[in-house]
Amino acid sequence: MEMAVGKPSRLLWKPGKLGVLAIVTFGLFLAGALWLSQDRSQARLSFTVQSTVSGQLQVFFDEDGDFSEVMSEWYPVVVGQRQEVRLARTGMQLTRLRVDPPNGGDVSLCDVVLRVAGENHAYVSGARHDLELVEAGPCRVLSSTADAADPQLVLGASPAMEAALATALRWQGLHQAVMYATGLWLLLLLVVLRWIYLAPLRRYARLAWLERLDGNAHWLCMALLLVFGSLYAVRTPPGAVPDERAHLAKIVRIGQGTPFGWHDGQRFPDLSAMYGPFSGYLGNKQPFSKAQLERQLAQPLACAPTSAPPTGGADPYFPHHYAVAAVAFSSTCAMSGSFGTFLYSARLLNLLLASLLVGLGIALAGRAKWALAFVALLPMSLAQLASVSADSLVIALTIAWTGLTSGLAAGRVPLRRILPVLWGLAIAIGLLKPGAAWVLASLLFCREAFRQSGLSFLRGLGCFVALPWALHLALIAMADADGIARAGVDPASNIRQLLHDPDTFLGLLWNTLTGEHGAHLYRMMVGILGWIDVPLSAWAYPLAGYALVAALFLAGNRPDALRWPRVAPAALVMVAGAVVMIALPLYVQWTSVDATIVQGLQGRYFLPPLAFAWAWMSMRSPDPLRALLLAFVLTAAMVLNLDALERLHLAYFVSGR
Repeated sequence: MEMAVGKPSRLLWKPGKLGVLAIVTFGLFLAGALWLSQDRSQARLSFTVQSTVSGQLQVFFDEDGDFSEVMSEWYPVVVGQRQEVRLARTGMQLTRLRVDPPNGGDVSLCDVVLRVAGENHAYVSGARHDLELVEAGPCRVLSSTADAADPQLVLGASPAMEAALATALRWQGLHQAVMYATGLWLLLLLVVLRWIYLAPLRRYARLAWLERLDGNAHWLCMALLLVFGSLYAVRTPPGAVPDERAHLAKIVRIGQGTPFGWHDGQRFPDLSAMYGPFSGYLGNKQPFSKAQLERQLAQPLACAPTSAPPTGGADPYFPHHYAVAAVAFSSTCAMSGSFGTFLYSARLLNLLLASLLVGLGIALAGRAKWALAFVALLPMSLAQLASVSADSLVIALTIAWTGLTSGLAAGRVPLRRILPVLWGLAIAIGLLKPGAAWVLASLLFCREAFRQSGLSFLRGLGCFVALPWALHLALIAMADADGIARAGVDPASNIRQLLHDPDTFLGLLWNTLTGEHGAHLYRMMVGILGWIDVPLSAWAYPLAGYALVAALFLAGNRPDALRWPRVAPAALVMVAGAVVMIALPLYVQWTSVDATIVQGLQGRYFLPPLAFAWAWMSMRSPDPLRALLLAFVLTAAMVLNLDALERLHLAYFVSGR
């Protein structure tokens, strides 16, 4: 063990050669075990599809036939083109399938087989809905009319297939055990990597151009946010952001001067008149035309109070979530403008505010600059920042606060100069949607900054953490919990269950964050756009994962005061607590008694914890290596967003969803 005196950025422990050899050997063993258990636990579905109508083919899969969007994949089909579909899953997930073809034509599914442990197995046709089925040799022809609401065919497993899948399930258990062991190995590897990367830092010359780029990271990130965010704002159809109408209802109420309620008999503008055909996205899967979009956007904005008070899930949110959008609404009404003028101006103003906040956080950040920038540039982040959703401000304020506190902890930001900024961000975060104020806890890492500035750290915690949290809890207490509970869910019963047996909630949360549900949450966090029905290309999600790992090693090698060995584990504990805080309200208000997961969780809710974790976990690297990693991360960010924008266009204006 080597002690580093007076150099907080150096390691406190350096592994010996034997330790490094043991870690590498164990890693090679784990790699082999992972490969074998993954291969034996996987079942591989394959078939060919040909259609007389373009659209999206959706394949659901589940062991018990409890089909949901989480356990499904989309495949675009084009008239006349023969396409091969492949899908691999572990255990018994492919026991039952549900195939939803595009309606209005004939779709042929040929050679539908499941390969398990080197053997092929055939499915048995089961229930169907809103379609005609003709079986001809190795093919099934699914025919539906253009007005079919939800055409679908269920396929079940034969006895031989079920036996093979049961064996695969046992291999899956072994695979999960190896995965947990791999997590422990990665923790050990992290220590080794820090030694490998930090030990030779002084041997490499600093790259002056890279340090200049570090100093201008906020300008580069803001430019990319504004360019790509503007494209999301104008290419996303009206209403094609989850719960946009609920957010618009809140904006209308703010514009009418009643952000927290209304008096009996008060009338409001008619929201339904603003969206026309751009509504009902959960069932409305056909592509729109350019003429439809132009016609709807050109409609006069409905400003006259003619209907009952609008309601929605955004009712409890504080008005500052929608401040700039409310200004856009009132201004458009004053000018007798169109619906398109309001919608685009509201989205773009939200984007501008978010870009300024994100830029502020990156400018003040210590090691966290590029990690925060990449999280902000993920497709899901950009789609939310350029919307009228409350998550636009939540994500932006989280990045701003995390960047500022990381700069304080690193000794890069003089505390006294940014006290007004601290006050403004802390109060704004305290008024965010329920649970979002957890990020204020990062001020705990800034004790040295208070000491150096001659200010009381305890008083700082009281002003910038306790006071905003008091506001936050007061808002939560005033919210009408029953008004935002899902139909059929009894919040009081869930609270009793939570108090009597908290392990039930923790078990559901574990199921949600692991396995296929966890993988789906990751894909949603990176980007499944629209109403969670516009996925990116399949290659985009691994690319985002590699870029996220690379972003962890982009911290500059300038010495700083951050005590990484202490801060990083503490930050991970805070993130774990944040995940529980995010899931808890959805368990109480949104999860049914017979659910196997916490229902209602979406990937975008985890963008703030991701930004927080990556900021405090960021590690230093030699400049030559860092330049290569940075080039890869920035390229990946642009490629991911170009793919996301293309998929948005195809889904809404070409093939449908």
